[in-house]
This record gives sequence, C-alpha cells and structure tokens, in this order.
Amino acid sequence: MIDVVAVYVGKLSTEERDAVKAALNPKTGQLKARAPSEPLARASWYGLQPNIYKVKAGAVMMLDAKPRQLYERLSEFNWPAALDKDMHALKRLGAW
Repeated sequence: MIDVVAVYVGKLSTEERDAVKAALNPKTGQLKARAPSEPLARASWYGLQPNIYKVKAGAVMMLDAKPRQLYERLSEFNWPAALDKDMHALKRLGAW
C-alpha cells in the first residue's frame, strides 16, 4: 500500500514513508483503528483517512509544521473507502 500512496503523492522521504507505514495495519494494508501517537504518523493517518467523521478538526489544527505538510499532501486525494475498515464495511452493506 505504501507504494500506491507514493505513486499518488510523489516522492516521500524515508521519514514520511515510515510515518505512512506506521499509520497502516501491516496485515491488511488498511488504516489502523486509531490514529498513532507519533505526530508524523498521526498526520499520515488523518491525511489518508477516507472517513471524514474520524478526522478530528482540533487534532489537525494543532499539527506542527512538518506533520501539517505531510497531512496536506496526503489529504489532497480522495482515498478509497477500503482504507478504513468501518467505512468499507458500511459501503458493502449499502449503509453509506
């Protein structure tokens, strides 16, 4: 999944790639159930999150400069619902 993100976003630094990896579940390739505690990983989790109800405005507003840049780069794209397991399940059931 990290390669797919890199194709859309463009070149990611090693630190940014690690942050995106930390936001994703290694077994499923979906986003983790909760945002990671590390600031750059949290910014990637929020930037990749297709479920707008899980993105906390206060948390995004309080991001520092570097995490904010990563968040803005990632949030430019309309990521597929399959990245969020809850949203994906609701779409499969026809409830979203």
